[in-house]
Amino acid sequence: MGEQSPYLAAAQIPLIKSPSLRVPQPVELPPDIHPLPDSVNPYFVYPFTLEPHIVTLESSRRTTLAAHATRREAYLRSRDEEKSGGSAMLSDALLPALSLTGAFYSQRRVYQATRVRMQTMQSLIECTNAPDR
Repeated sequence: MGEQSPYLAAAQIPLIKSPSLRVPQPVELPPDIHPLPDSVNPYFVYPFTLEPHIVTLESSRRTTLAAHATRREAYLRSRDEEKSGGSAMLSDALLPALSLTGAFYSQRRVYQATRVRMQTMQSLIECTNAPDR
């Protein structure tokens, strides 16, 4: 007898192939899964428009918001003017040499501030000198 192969005993055993190596059979689809209708217009039963009460509510809301924003901007602007107006006069009156707008402007502001102070002092003197009733 000739030489025997060491794998001869294994030649009789059937091999089990892994399912991942198999190619699946192609899936057969039906002729038409979900046919589309010829026209989709019958499906549009509800009119896709905004109702009048929604439109008027939204426009009044926008008007209110715009009015509030305008009022707020005006209030902030007036506060800034009050702050800048009073402090500019005071700073120009106290420090005319440091004014960035020039000597003539600084002198005029000092004169205006002094005049306001004088008028205030005069009104205080008049109040104190007024005869008691």
